[in-house]
Amino acid sequence: MSRDVLDTLPIGPSRVYWNDVRLGSPMSQVAIRTNIESVQYGLEAANVNVGSHKTKDIVEIDIVIADFKPHQLRYAFAQAMSKESATTIQSAGYSSSVGTFEHMYSEYHKLTGTTVVTVDGAGYETGTIKVYKSDLSNTPDGYTKGTDYTSSSETGNVKRIDAGSITDGQTVLIEYNQSATSAVAYYGGQLADFEGELKITHELDTGNHLTIIAWRAKRVGASDVAIQMAAEFGGIPITFHVLADMTQAPGRQLIAAGVEA
Repeated sequence: MSRDVLDTLPIGPSRVYWNDVRLGSPMSQVAIRTNIESVQYGLEAANVNVGSHKTKDIVEIDIVIADFKPHQLRYAFAQAMSKESATTIQSAGYSSSVGTFEHMYSEYHKLTGTTVVTVDGAGYETGTIKVYKSDLSNTPDGYTKGTDYTSSSETGNVKRIDAGSITDGQTVLIEYNQSATSAVAYYGGQLADFEGELKITHELDTGNHLTIIAWRAKRVGASDVAIQMAAEFGGIPITFHVLADMTQAPGRQLIAAGVEA
């Protein structure tokens, strides 16, 4: 299936759900890593092993998720309320309307006479405005507020002072910060932990689906979040450690896998 179709329709070769939240589609593959730990015992006099018994099954699932949404970052980090409520994502870990982050603006304006220009942010955080020559030849200090220009943080108005160093009709670079409403994810702290049912579906060439369900999955290890300008998003690698659901029958307590008939 083409990437264009995958981006348009909620279907695809693979999909990942954690606690019934759709995390996205794996970039290339899902790797299920299994290991059996066992204890061996032998006869000391003969110096040979005569038996062994299994102590536990270990299952980990590695996924690189492609279409991970920014607001889902709380699922990539430790965001549970506590170990006692490991299936609850901390509500304080994500907010869709936090206005404390700053948008950093950099824009060119022509200052003619003492005519007022208004910056694109229609205001700025007090103390953050800087006015430079267009070629940045007077960095790092730039022009002096009150001597070369005046400005208002409330309205975003900037105007040239006749007696200052900015020549009439000169184009200047104005940089400033303005508060912006942002979707923010927080993470880390205390005994944060989270587990949920992990479901992976894979569309086969026949159109039928392979479904893998891990009853209890916890995110472990590193999650690399790369910021890049490439056309294709590199994806977020996530490793899940699978725990046993002791309510299931022996031999089926970790994972169930089935192919649609």
